[in-house]
This record gives sequence, structure tokens and C-alpha cells, in this order.
Amino acid sequence: MTTLTLKVPNISCGHCKTSIEGAVAPPLPGVESVEVHIEPRTATSHGMIRR
Repeated sequence: MTTLTLKVPNISCGHCKTSIEGAVAPPLPGVESVEVHIEPRTATSHGMIRR
């Protein structure tokens, strides 16, 4: 299992959070889950992710 955290500098609301979560998991191969945090403006994904 791999964890990858990315900065999302332009996230500002719950709609942004929902949109990112829906776009990343499960459509991207290997991503099992994603957690988006408005503060500190990050997205953390878990799964068999290749960097």
C-alpha cells in the first residue's frame, strides 16, 4: 500500500473537495481511496500507486 499526499493550493470549499474525491477515486488505476482536506489544502490517496 502506498500513500501519496499532494498540495492542492486552490481548494476553497466543500464542492471542490467533493469534485476532487470523485475525480480521483476510483477512476485512477490503483487508487483505493482519497482524502481531501480544505485546510491544509492537501489530497492524500491510498492504494497501489505508481509514482
